[in-house]
Amino acid sequence: MNNFTFSQPLLIPEPAADYAMYFRGGVLKDNGIFVQAGDTLSSETYFNMFSKKYAKYTTLSDIQVRLTVKGQFEYAFHEDYFTLTAVTDCVLRGGEYYSDAPCANDVRLYVGICTFRREEFIAEKIKMFERFSWDKLSPTVGRVKVFIADNGGTIPQTVNENISVIYGPNDG
Repeated sequence: MNNFTFSQPLLIPEPAADYAMYFRGGVLKDNGIFVQAGDTLSSETYFNMFSKKYAKYTTLSDIQVRLTVKGQFEYAFHEDYFTLTAVTDCVLRGGEYYSDAPCANDVRLYVGICTFRREEFIAEKIKMFERFSWDKLSPTVGRVKVFIADNGGTIPQTVNENISVIYGPNDG
């Protein structure tokens, strides 16, 4: 067993997104979800429901909810989603499903990408991995590695210690 902790962050939608895919109740406002006093917000939606598959396919246990909210509220966790009832006007700024229970396995993720004349796409993905995967406080530090197969010689050789470029001949 190791001390890797599990965290599944809540997703706050962008203004142009289909809000109903993220939350039921509340209104997207100022990079948060506004919930009027007396109203209820639910995460029983496609993007913010906790997947029961974790319990089925892993040893993950003791799932909890951590919320960042301005205002007074009551909440309940219902096995795979939560509800937040606003006592006063509230704004949900973020949150996560998490567990501090130790993981049974040392899980690592390896991602392989072939350039295939998609340099702009690769550059976007590199920025995404740098932004989300190597935050010094993230439990994924040192557990996610990206390998880029570059047959055209168009990607810089050293991106960072978590991204490796493998060069090969352009045969096609």
